[in-house]
Amino acid sequence: MNKLTTTFQIASLSLIVLLLSCSPSPKEYQNTQVKLGAPINAWITTADKTSLLTSLAPLVFKRDSSGIATIKIDTTSVFQTIDGFGYTLTGGSAMLIMQKLSASERTTLLQELFLPDGNGIGISYLRVSIGASDLDDHVFSYDDLPAGNTDTNLSSFSLDPDRQYLIPLLKEIIAIYPSI
Repeated sequence: MNKLTTTFQIASLSLIVLLLSCSPSPKEYQNTQVKLGAPINAWITTADKTSLLTSLAPLVFKRDSSGIATIKIDTTSVFQTIDGFGYTLTGGSAMLIMQKLSASERTTLLQELFLPDGNGIGISYLRVSIGASDLDDHVFSYDDLPAGNTDTNLSSFSLDPDRQYLIPLLKEIIAIYPSI
């Protein structure tokens, strides 16, 4: 066994022992369950920093008149806005979508994901890698050079690795939801 492997094994074992020694026993967990009628402490921090971990009145869960525990949502109170929801589109995902789905299947999928109304879930943000992600089928950057070379003027810069799958798929998404 080499020194790095041995060091890793010792560090892993130490971490496991540390975590086990810090974990509460099953008896301690029994006392942490929320019981109906028991007050629950809550704190708030606001974006404008007018409240920083300010204690709120305790919350209490109760059964309604039917005897069923319920959570009621007051739709007249607004605490914060949501800009949108999104996910990451990797080159690997783009490759699978482009290779495995027919044009009509791909359009159906993209409409279900990106249309903000009707049958779509309205994804409004999309993150893409600059160069390869860990889910691409190969490693690349947009300015690959042989070891030891530099390209300060970016004369070798190229989006070619993403022209086959990712860029065409992004164009299809933009055609469906231009304000993404």
